[in-house]
Amino acid sequence: MGTSGSTPSSLLPLPPQPFDCARVAFVKVNRYAQVAYETCVYSVPWRYVHQQAILRAEVDRVTVWVDQECIAEHPRSYERHQSVLALDHYLEVFLRKPGALEDAIPFKQAILPEAYHKLHRALRYADLRNGDKEFVRVLMLHRQYPAEEVRWAVTEALERHIYHADGVQALLAMRHSANGTPPSLDSEQKEPSRFLMEMGLEAGRT
Repeated sequence: MGTSGSTPSSLLPLPPQPFDCARVAFVKVNRYAQVAYETCVYSVPWRYVHQQAILRAEVDRVTVWVDQECIAEHPRSYERHQSVLALDHYLEVFLRKPGALEDAIPFKQAILPEAYHKLHRALRYADLRNGDKEFVRVLMLHRQYPAEEVRWAVTEALERHIYHADGVQALLAMRHSANGTPPSLDSEQKEPSRFLMEMGLEAGRT
């Protein structure tokens, strides 16, 4: 060993890449579009139901991978028996069965801005039969447009008394036409759970 104040020559250099301390588990997506880790379950997009996946549990987050693609990301829960669910993962289901939206756990857990609740109520008042479906279509606009732009369009729709998803999308299209810029997100490339975090619709827990 070197004397005090000297630099030992036997120390190895740091590795070029940081050490991967994540725990890895092979999991199967259940019929509710969830994977289990320890005592908790985490949601994934509905289209991966019954598929095999790889779960990586890091200190502060859990990611789920299929064919080397990250399909879901959640804050890691250290509480027992928690359901960490992202609303976006279930939108296709609610589009087919809009009547299930109101009482669904992912919808109840989602932290929606107040303007979205107002629009949802207005859509249901304007068309009780199709109001929930129209609202789901508005939420799905986050897969095409940045969160702050959809929030603007929702607020603008309320001010103009526009109570249908096509109208909200038309506001977004007109805004981009006026600015001469296309939407900055692609519906096939946008990772599903990330738009929830941008929007404030963080995955909920029960």
